Amino acid sequence: MLQWFKNKGARSAELGARVRQGFESQTAGDLVQAREIYRSVLAEDSGHADAHYLSGLIDAAEGRLDLALSHFDSAIRREPGNGPFHFSRGETLRAKGDLPAATDAFRRALELVPQEASWANELGRTLEAMGERQSAMQAYLRATEADPAHVPAWFNLGNSLLADKRTTEAEQAFRRALDLEPGFLPAALGLGSIAQAAKDLDAAESWYRKVLERSPGHGEALINLGALLAERKQPLEAERVLRDAVAAVPAMAEGWINLGSALRAQGRTEEALEVHRHAVELAPDSPAAHLQCALTLENSGDLAGAERSLHEALARDSNDPEIHFALANVLKAEGALGEAEAEFRRAIDLDPQHGPAWVNYAELLHATGRVDAGAGALEQAVKVAPDLAVAHMNLGVAKMNLGHDEAAESAFQKALELDPDSAETYLALGALYLYRGKLTESEAASRKALELVPGYHGALMNLGVALQQQGLLEESIEITRQAIALKPDHVQAWSNMLMTSNYSAAATARDLFEEHRRFGRHFPPRRNAAGLPRRPVDGSRRLRIGYVSPDFRFHVVSFFFEAVLDAHDRDRFEILCYYNENRVDDVTRRIRSKADLWRDLAPLDEDQAEKRLLEDELDVVVDLAGHTSRNRLGVLSRRVAPIQVTWLGYPNTTGLEAMDWRITDANADPSPEADSLHTERLYRMPEVFIAYRPPPEAPDVAPVPPSETQGFVTFCAYNNFSKVSDDVLMLWARILRELPAARLAMKTIALRDPNVQRRAQDRLARLGCDLSRVSFSGIIPRLADHLATYGRADVALDAFPYHGTTTTCEALWMGVPVVSLAGDRHASRVGVSLLESIGAGELVASTPDEYVEKAVGLARDPARLAFWRKELRDRMRASTLTNHARFTRQLEDAYLEMLKPRH
Repeated sequence: MLQWFKNKGARSAELGARVRQGFESQTAGDLVQAREIYRSVLAEDSGHADAHYLSGLIDAAEGRLDLALSHFDSAIRREPGNGPFHFSRGETLRAKGDLPAATDAFRRALELVPQEASWANELGRTLEAMGERQSAMQAYLRATEADPAHVPAWFNLGNSLLADKRTTEAEQAFRRALDLEPGFLPAALGLGSIAQAAKDLDAAESWYRKVLERSPGHGEALINLGALLAERKQPLEAERVLRDAVAAVPAMAEGWINLGSALRAQGRTEEALEVHRHAVELAPDSPAAHLQCALTLENSGDLAGAERSLHEALARDSNDPEIHFALANVLKAEGALGEAEAEFRRAIDLDPQHGPAWVNYAELLHATGRVDAGAGALEQAVKVAPDLAVAHMNLGVAKMNLGHDEAAESAFQKALELDPDSAETYLALGALYLYRGKLTESEAASRKALELVPGYHGALMNLGVALQQQGLLEESIEITRQAIALKPDHVQAWSNMLMTSNYSAAATARDLFEEHRRFGRHFPPRRNAAGLPRRPVDGSRRLRIGYVSPDFRFHVVSFFFEAVLDAHDRDRFEILCYYNENRVDDVTRRIRSKADLWRDLAPLDEDQAEKRLLEDELDVVVDLAGHTSRNRLGVLSRRVAPIQVTWLGYPNTTGLEAMDWRITDANADPSPEADSLHTERLYRMPEVFIAYRPPPEAPDVAPVPPSETQGFVTFCAYNNFSKVSDDVLMLWARILRELPAARLAMKTIALRDPNVQRRAQDRLARLGCDLSRVSFSGIIPRLADHLATYGRADVALDAFPYHGTTTTCEALWMGVPVVSLAGDRHASRVGVSLLESIGAGELVASTPDEYVEKAVGLARDPARLAFWRKELRDRMRASTLTNHARFTRQLEDAYLEMLKPRH
């Protein structure tokens, strides 16, 4: 405005000369002299417009804003049509924070001088500060129309367009500013920001480095370049650049904020926290400073501190979706799931395109049992963020849990297209392949994950299972021992090793016991039975029985458990089911509807699961999994009920001191030999240790053995391939050599894998078996179709030393006699128990030679084959093996016996 005065003519000779003298002093910086001159003029002419105006400029410059406004108002009263007076008044009102009044003053100035581009630019800045972005852009456009070469207006227009997500137009505005003034660095920074947001990091880096070439210590360019390097996952380089930034502009909090984040990315949490706290001190009103400090506190494990910092951030900006997103994550980690859900929803409402918020929201929905809703949220995540690899990966996991395996595989493959080096995705893909019986592919995916992340525990676990299911037991045990060495407190790693050891013919019963006892010593109980209150068992209330299993779904365990659930006396017993699996199917939903109480344990860690079980005040907790996949022995090892029992799902001791009883029978675990091989007390059921529910869709038994019409005997072997050792194959080969016309049909899920099938063929060929007489097939999806294949078999061959259970029951129900070799442990005596329970003990062999003799003898005795064909289903119907009501009364008596005080 001083330039304006230079061009103004004197109002009167004397006063005008004195005002000009004051103006010259003011221009020279002698404000004291200038002020005295203006006062003398105003003493003679109290309304002198120029003296008031120039005095107002001095007061405004020195921060006396109210006095400045008084002078400007006096000047305007004398000359209301003077545009500069109104403009300076507007600047002063803006400095005071009265943006609406400032806007009015700027607009009045422009009415008087419409072509003043700089005034239109300032009007735009003020409107933008008021949040009126559209009006601000109109003001900037007006400035560029008044003066197409007005660089600040083009730059401010670009910033407004960028904030309005009109990126292309913003880029054009910034380029126009640079064309007009090639050295205008703010526009170059703007172009860098646009490129970075578009993930064109090379172009962004080029712009930032151009700025730094002209101005090596340019703080904002250094800060942006540091953020870019961090985005490229180059935290060391980012740190170097950001240290230059904070040295160049130590008062700029953003540099410290980004430096702390770069340190956090390197795992240097304590240093990062110190830097972020400094940023908060520099800019206590900066939401970003509080947000990044919170993220570092979260990283350090201080969730309460992180939550406090995030509330500080929200107090300064309640509409930032990133803050709500971060708070949701912290609340979720603290277990405040309801509050976390509300924060995820708030983040998504503020930014519906926030892919990570949709992903983490979906995880919460899944954790609270809303599997379908979680999958829906992930569908939305991949829609709004199609390039977010983790969204596709998590969608694959959700689809897998819903049993939509093909969709899951497609999602995993898309995730790998976006992020080919994601070990986590290869891990999930390997797990999916395990479910689908694609064992070679599962092994390959697990090995790829290990290649990307050497020592990746989850990949070692999956690889061990894939090898086990291929029958490669020693390799599986070796890999799983590596997983135990990495995480000695990982219960499932121990369980996988113990489970696989049961299949091995090389391990004696005593060897297996010692291995299980080592596990139990590693997981001693937190409390003893006396530490939990025993409520009276006097008929005054229902006893609370809790069943814990990952197999309340289409799984062999449910074939035996669901009938017991139906038969329980609900007047005397309250049944709670604790489900520890993510996959949900029709069987899951059916069992859930039959339980008095249903609890999802899968989302809970061991502390949370322990708390849940203790709160339910069980009288008896029954583990149905043992050392099978996804067990909760880690929780049960702490003791969560006065009586703890293991039953049904596992053929051996758990090894846990906290497990009181194991349910079995005298045939499966003869006394006293078996007692010394268990850490639990053995409760021997009076007849048989399980009850089988034949599937209602099972076809009728074929009226005659197929050998009567085919002219040759067909043996079938449908056992899990992990049970099929070379010792087993050797006896099967001997049987075929004894019977030159006989056939062998092998069917199991592992044999759908061509490599597994090829290895089985090679093993049989080495044993001298004619492969033209052996057929191989994978699992048949429909249960009725699977059971119908028994109509094409004359005799079933049991595996050893790990017998079949479901396969034996199925064969017997379909009229096919099962030849079983008795051994010295529960796993190799299940066949004894099942066959003796229906009066078919003659099918049990005690030596390998007898096993061959019994199989060959049956094949050569058509009358005996016909007898068993006609007899077996009726015998099962008449036995406790299928009398669920009788079996369940015996089971309930067992629980009551276990609850009696011990003396």
